[in-house]
Amino acid sequence: MKRFFLLVVFLAMVPALLFSQDGNVDVSKWDAAIFRGPVVEAYPHYVRGTAYLNSSEFQKEMVVYNRKLYYNVKLNLDVFRDIVCVMVPESTIEMVLDSPLVKSFTLNGKEFVNASGTEGLERSFYEKLYGGGNMLLKETVKRYHRVDKGNVEFYSTVKYFLVKDGRAVRVKGMKAFKKLYPEKKKALRKYRIELSHTDQDLNNEMLYIALAKFADNS
Repeated sequence: MKRFFLLVVFLAMVPALLFSQDGNVDVSKWDAAIFRGPVVEAYPHYVRGTAYLNSSEFQKEMVVYNRKLYYNVKLNLDVFRDIVCVMVPESTIEMVLDSPLVKSFTLNGKEFVNASGTEGLERSFYEKLYGGGNMLLKETVKRYHRVDKGNVEFYSTVKYFLVKDGRAVRVKGMKAFKKLYPEKKKALRKYRIELSHTDQDLNNEMLYIALAKFADNS
């Protein structure tokens, strides 16, 4: 009976033992560098919604971290703090990856890249909509505002950027493409007109992807 009692006490202590005093997790059981970062800080309970890209649910994804490829890692992107978070296996412990070491990852079937250091960009992580000689990137940012007395909630904003030769220009229409491809102004204008005459119902994002591909391959 005494041994059984000691076993129960030990098992109850295991989750607490996983944490070290400096806020990191001892993951000797899961010997992978991605599970050795600081624990994700909780947001104030009064902010409604989630700071994560789409949902607070972590998905099994792929990530290239410190030049190593990891598969089936439970992962999510906090677009308020601009950080990538992973969940320690068989737990609910969320860790923050060291942003400079994150090269790329997938999330909900989409590819994301670390574009920090690119001229014209202020954040690290962007969805890659197209990547050839140029890249078309989508930036999603979440902020929060007060909606009524006592209620604060997250809201998202979206921007698009065209990157060529290490330089990013924000895309709001044709201007960015003409700026980075001055020699193709006429061809781009003609192609834009051709697209408007097709049966395709293109939203802005689809149009930007089509223009990026055309500019890159024409």
